[in-house]
Amino acid sequence: MRHLSIVKLVICVYCMLCAWGVVARGQDAGAKPQAAEDAPEGVVALVDLLGQVDDASFQLDLLKGINDGLKGRRSVAMPAKWPGVYKKLAVSNNEQVREQARKLALVFGDPAALASLRKTLQDDKAPLDARRQALQSLLQKKAKGLAPVLHALVSQPTPLRLDALRALAAYDHDATPGVLLKTYDGLSNEHKQAALNTLASRVKYARVLVAAVADKRVPIDDVPTETIRKLRLLKDDALQQQVAKLWTITRATPAQKQARIDALKKLLSQQVERQPDLSHGRALYKKTCAQCHVLFDDGGKVGPDLTGSGRANLDYILLNIVDPQATVGRDYFTTVIETEDGQQVIGLIAAENANAVTVRTANGEVLVPKTEIVDRGVREMSMMPEGLLDRMKEDELRDLIAYLASPVQVKLPPPPAAARDGGGGGARTTP
Repeated sequence: MRHLSIVKLVICVYCMLCAWGVVARGQDAGAKPQAAEDAPEGVVALVDLLGQVDDASFQLDLLKGINDGLKGRRSVAMPAKWPGVYKKLAVSNNEQVREQARKLALVFGDPAALASLRKTLQDDKAPLDARRQALQSLLQKKAKGLAPVLHALVSQPTPLRLDALRALAAYDHDATPGVLLKTYDGLSNEHKQAALNTLASRVKYARVLVAAVADKRVPIDDVPTETIRKLRLLKDDALQQQVAKLWTITRATPAQKQARIDALKKLLSQQVERQPDLSHGRALYKKTCAQCHVLFDDGGKVGPDLTGSGRANLDYILLNIVDPQATVGRDYFTTVIETEDGQQVIGLIAAENANAVTVRTANGEVLVPKTEIVDRGVREMSMMPEGLLDRMKEDELRDLIAYLASPVQVKLPPPPAAARDGGGGGARTTP
């Protein structure tokens, strides 16, 4: 048994090296990633080996090794024997083998795998987890023609609505802004935030969003500070003029920020008859902070986990909200990536290899192949924008700060009837 484990380990390491192309020719760390259509040396031999072995655990190790090595490659030439190998793996009794085989089949552009995943995604009777996994696999492939399918998922209160709202950022499709705005009023707050993030991901989408805000089809107060900052990072002079008209750009000095902190501390330290509503505070947190921060195991992982922080200390919390740039560490500097099809990806670098960059954004992790990047830069600023409290009323401030200081989780208030869209929460997807 030990001998078999060692053999498996050696082969799996070889899988990854072959997939990267290291075994055959070596690769400089700074070399440009391979073109999408090139087949890495060694993959053909590994596919042949997959066809010869019947042990499911061995097949799984091989498949994981190849998939890890090819991570970030959307397309690789299909080995001649792959269709027959996939036919065998697709009916394996091991679910993980079937899933890893589907992932590899997508990289090879196997039409049978693409058709199967599309069918699963669109089958409202299929298990939700299977549909969600199908969507994630199709997104990683950036399968052509997926946008209309996502439009259909967004247009109805389906369990995948949130996933589809986020996934649409990956696709440049003329109909997307209209679809999102048509459904906007019937969305929950979480769904609205996802829609706004998608609309702020491309210049052409952002133009429609800004026009909708100017025409009051989208309430200006719905657009959070984080989304406004994304709009300001888009490279389009005409758009920036419109953004400046709607949202005044102010650059507070350190003295002004300290004055703001002092004023808020004085206000929040006053004794008032009304007790803070912690449930309402949690709802405000969900709308304002939860996309990026975890609190009580709920929220995104773009910023630090707040659960164990000094959030009960009013000075600490106000400093970090009013002047987030004062305490930002290098690990939380913002990376801004522009892709060849016009998508803007903003977040923190979660992982990087020779083929791709994984960016942790407010909408989840996004895998960006390096061959698709046209511009990449690091901003020495926090992902957390300034001015988060500026549009809040006094009672809202008290509720949010009290919830942030709470030692225990509280229930969310019941949603208004208009927001009960049945869309479901959904897992974060990778557009």
